[in-house]
Amino acid sequence: MESPQRNPASGPEIIPADPKARRVALALVLAGLVAGGTAVLWLNRYQDDLLRLARKDRPVAVAKALRLANAVALAGGAGLVAAGVWFAVLGRRICSAGRFPPPGMRVVRDTPVRTGAAARRLAALATAAAVLLILCGTVGMWYFCAVARALVA
Repeated sequence: MESPQRNPASGPEIIPADPKARRVALALVLAGLVAGGTAVLWLNRYQDDLLRLARKDRPVAVAKALRLANAVALAGGAGLVAAGVWFAVLGRRICSAGRFPPPGMRVVRDTPVRTGAAARRLAALATAAAVLLILCGTVGMWYFCAVARALVA
């Protein structure tokens, strides 16, 4: 990682972008898009199979549909909780360091260092995002499964 650049006359310290972090971020976004697209195509095919099965054996089709709904809820909830944990750790690191980005954090674009009240605001925002994501991931997953069960009861 490159060392921070600082020119007192031009303003705050700048953390230069890390090309490897940029490549990793792009790869993660592309992998997510491919996985999401593949999941949509697979779910469409599976839905057709479930509809055919429902015409022959409705209780078995309903049981399979509930298992599918639970799996989709679990995958979505796990992703939200994982993102929430990442934001919680980030918020804590910002608080501990008193600056954003915290020491050692790689950035995907040139990022000015923020300290003081600005860093505390970012830490609070990261913590709020963590709470929201974890709540949505857990309560949302439970609610989705409960509604799916209620619809077929």
